[in-house]
Amino acid sequence: MNRTFRFALAAAAAMMSAAAAAQAQDYQTRHVTVAYDDLNLSTDAGRAALDARIDSATIKACGGYPSFNPAYHDAPVFFDKAFAKCRAAARQDAVTSLYRKGVRVAAKGR
Repeated sequence: MNRTFRFALAAAAAMMSAAAAAQAQDYQTRHVTVAYDDLNLSTDAGRAALDARIDSATIKACGGYPSFNPAYHDAPVFFDKAFAKCRAAARQDAVTSLYRKGVRVAAKGR
C-alpha cells in the first residue's frame, strides 16, 4: 500500500522585501508530499523518522531557512517570526492530514 500524505498551507511568501511585507500580505500555497510507506509506525524509531520527515517538509513548504533570503539582513526578526509561524501551521496541517488517515503524530510546536 502506498502510504503518503500531502498537506497544503498558505505561507507568507518569504521572498518579498521587508518594506513590501509591511505594506501588503503576499501569500502563496505550497503542497508538500511526504512518503512513509517504508516506516513501521508501531515503533518509536518509525515514528521518530516520520517526525523528522515532517520537520524537513515544513522547511521546504515554508521556502527554506529565512537566512538564505537576500532581504534577511534588512529584517531578520520579521523573517524568523514568519518562518516559525509558517512551520507551526505546516506541521499542524501535516498532523491533521495524517490524523484523517488514522496515523497519530504528536502535535508539537517547532
